[in-house]
Amino acid sequence: MKGMFDMTWTNLFYAIIGGLTAIVTAYTKKAYLDMKLERKFPVSGRYITKFQENMEENLAVTSSAELRQSGRRIYGRTAMSEDSRKWILEGKLSEEGHIHGIYYSEDAIDKRTGVFFLKIHSRRHMSGLRSSLDGERQGVSSGMYEFKPICNNISIKKLAKSHVPHIISIADNLLGKDHLSQEVLDKISNGSPDYYCEVAIDTHNKIVGFYIGYITHPKIIEEKMRITQDEIPRSLKYANKIGVIKTLVVDEKHQGYGIGTKLAESCMKEFKKAGVQMVCSIATKYKNSTNMNGILKNLGFNIIVEVPEYWSDESIEKGYKCMQCKETPCHCTAVIYNLTI
Repeated sequence: MKGMFDMTWTNLFYAIIGGLTAIVTAYTKKAYLDMKLERKFPVSGRYITKFQENMEENLAVTSSAELRQSGRRIYGRTAMSEDSRKWILEGKLSEEGHIHGIYYSEDAIDKRTGVFFLKIHSRRHMSGLRSSLDGERQGVSSGMYEFKPICNNISIKKLAKSHVPHIISIADNLLGKDHLSQEVLDKISNGSPDYYCEVAIDTHNKIVGFYIGYITHPKIIEEKMRITQDEIPRSLKYANKIGVIKTLVVDEKHQGYGIGTKLAESCMKEFKKAGVQMVCSIATKYKNSTNMNGILKNLGFNIIVEVPEYWSDESIEKGYKCMQCKETPCHCTAVIYNLTI
């Protein structure tokens, strides 16, 4: 009887050891496969995202996102540039490089939720679809969803005279041949103390974007705004120095990777060192799309006012054709932003 009892405990012991070994082996195998998959499809990092509210509209909303990865598990948060809303993202990574998951509001009161499907392309670029359930509207909306990683291998450098032909080429292609006037080119190339210009350079030493900013005083800005005194913020009237982000442009192939944000941040640092109290910028709105809106909103800028037909008289006077309207006079709306720094 004693021998049988000992044998039972021995068998039980080996069964437990065998079970634990199987569990550890399975866990180790899963951890190894997850690690292998994570190395194959690394996702962690900061992104600029774009999404459509619905398929019928071409308008894309821009926001920032930060993702983390633990093997197959993908999680993170995205923040809307238009308002203070934040969304939680949770997803799973497949062997084929697809991510499927859900997103929901960080605010417990906001009951909206949705699902997303993404395919990982090269260099952590991801694109796919999203669908959301809106309880207030009692409906489902769907649209494209895109993630582009913020570039960390871009350097921002002061403008050198050798850079000038490159920024002219970028401006002519994207903004029109009349955008950079000879007066502005002379000021930035000759080092005018009130003008600032820096370029974004990639790892191949290629210029992929630039900004032009200048410092002025309230009276000049008030004239440029072409709005009533009541619409001008009081804080702007009392600022001794005002910085203006005049031009901010990134080469088409490099757009959506956070380069514009880096340029704008660098411009504001220069303004701050010069004692600027407020920064303004005038963006172009054509139909429902506003250039620089995502960048400026993510940096905390507020919209002061929108001015329809802002460049109409100027386009007739100078005889240029708007790159957005494709005609003269220009019918674009100016969206005026400001930020106290």
